[in-house]
Amino acid sequence: MPGFFMAIGDNQKVFASKVVSNFYQVITEAIGTPKKVKEEQGWSLVEWHTEHNGFAPDIVHASNLATGTQCVLSGYLTLPQPIARNINNSASLLLSVNQSLDATSIESQIKILSGLNGSFALLSFNRAENTIKLFSDRWASRTIWHDFLDGTWLLASHPLLLWHAAQKRFPVTPAALFSLLLRARPIADHCLLDFGRRNMPGYIHTLYQGGRSDKSRWYRPEYKIVADVSPQEWAQQLTEGLLNSTKRLNGIMKKPLLFLSGGLDSRLALASLTNVFSASSIQTVTLSQGENLATRIARKVAQISGVNNRVILQDRNWYLRGMERSSLLQGGNYHPSHSHFSEALLSMKGNTAFDSVLLGDFLEAFKKLLGDGVDSLEQATTPEHICQSICTLDGQYAAFEKLKVLDFLIPSLRDQVYESWVSKLKSAAKEALETVDNLPLSIDYLLRWRAAFEVATYGMIEDIRCCAPERSLSMDTELHDLILSMPADIRNSGQVATQAITLLMPKLAMTPNANTMLPMGAPAWAHAAAKIMRPKVGKVRQTINQMMKRTSAIRSGSWQDRRLFASTDPIWIEFIEKELNEQETFPDSIFDREKIHITWKKIRGGDLQYGFSLDSLLTFGFIHKHYGSGTIA
Repeated sequence: MPGFFMAIGDNQKVFASKVVSNFYQVITEAIGTPKKVKEEQGWSLVEWHTEHNGFAPDIVHASNLATGTQCVLSGYLTLPQPIARNINNSASLLLSVNQSLDATSIESQIKILSGLNGSFALLSFNRAENTIKLFSDRWASRTIWHDFLDGTWLLASHPLLLWHAAQKRFPVTPAALFSLLLRARPIADHCLLDFGRRNMPGYIHTLYQGGRSDKSRWYRPEYKIVADVSPQEWAQQLTEGLLNSTKRLNGIMKKPLLFLSGGLDSRLALASLTNVFSASSIQTVTLSQGENLATRIARKVAQISGVNNRVILQDRNWYLRGMERSSLLQGGNYHPSHSHFSEALLSMKGNTAFDSVLLGDFLEAFKKLLGDGVDSLEQATTPEHICQSICTLDGQYAAFEKLKVLDFLIPSLRDQVYESWVSKLKSAAKEALETVDNLPLSIDYLLRWRAAFEVATYGMIEDIRCCAPERSLSMDTELHDLILSMPADIRNSGQVATQAITLLMPKLAMTPNANTMLPMGAPAWAHAAAKIMRPKVGKVRQTINQMMKRTSAIRSGSWQDRRLFASTDPIWIEFIEKELNEQETFPDSIFDREKIHITWKKIRGGDLQYGFSLDSLLTFGFIHKHYGSGTIA
């Protein structure tokens, strides 16, 4: 787990010592080795280095003893100059950036932040003024959790580091509990337990001595939709944006590893990489349950590009091993599919032929306009109306799996938990409606920008960062501004991306798409029809295998059918039942345990529609049994 913990204040040495000692008792796999790297007056910094590949945390720290200023950069900058852990002179460059940001004028700070490109959170501690400033990029793509205890500010890359440093048990945040059960997503800046807040997208957070804090906004997404531009012109602009982003990343990484599914996004990322990096410096990894057409396509894509490809086949317990680790590290924003990538990186022990990892689905977080389907809202739209319709708007999970999750809670808590969540959601919806005078864009803003993890891809990126340095082509301001200017029909179709691949590497456009099994250049209607048919065929196959208890037959894709394993595999069943039966994990003061067990019986009986609820419950359980107090905040 490359990560870090910082303590600033009266008891900083005590908390730093606590977080280092006995941490292996909590979680042993992928944690690595903690090391105190800085301990000065009022300030302590602890880092973790991974054991499997020796990766250090993705941070740069620098001090100016003359001014008493200390700063930490989590992530990297590509402009105005490359700054990253593995770049020479990064510390002095970071001090220069930090000195500029010390300007008292918020206007000056906004101007400087607007000129920074990359994926970063910058923490600056001014000992003379006894204030801490936390500058987040426009996505809050680098999460820093913080809270105040015993005269000391605690800050960390993962919320469980705060909980462990405090060595206390904390009540559950009601809004975050319901958000986890409902959507496996956070709400606003909360984690599951009532200790630790995260930095928000485009904000400057100021933390004062005594625990007071405030924040000011320096960036708000602006949708500047450009009409009357042909798909060919958009493809050209996307191609240029991708190449510019890749060239900028070339300044901070030399040996990228790309997760390659063979689908549209991953081959677009690969085509861009091969235009900037030598093919011999690029590695690709393809994950699958077995050798199939998708793995053959991925190998073909890699062969055409001239890069090395490795196929990693998942065993039956692939996700089972990562459940507790990823739940704890992500603090309640978790779905078992997120451990898809960390498990692969852990399996590559000793392989240090790469210095950075890229997620193939790099455009997923930005290209789809989440507010495109807002028919259910009709015309009269208020924050209250949006709250009532949120389950329809966020259509990732089936409707029956949504508000029914309140049944898992004891009756006396249901209203409190639900109303707390609605209160947070109303505040976000009000801001969304005031920010953009366009309903689809307002909903997109609500679902995407109020917390960077709203898009599932962010959870996967966080999972990668638990094991290795992650880089992203999409977290580039030029590319992002371009995407925000695209009309909805352009953003939601693959036509422009296909044309961009043709411009970058024509041969890749002729190779079948792993998602539709059709050549990239096939008509758009054919790809659309294939996308509609594949899930239907998959459900039929799943039903047949379920009836025949043939879990080993589910070997057609890269994502395991966890719900089927949970209902039929003895190892999965034993693991899950052990967690569900522990009262400390699901205390009677919060949960109606009978409802949980009834749901589990339904899953065991083959009713897999409750699988998502099971995932969310287990996530809660892993966190609560170590750090929860059995109460609601």
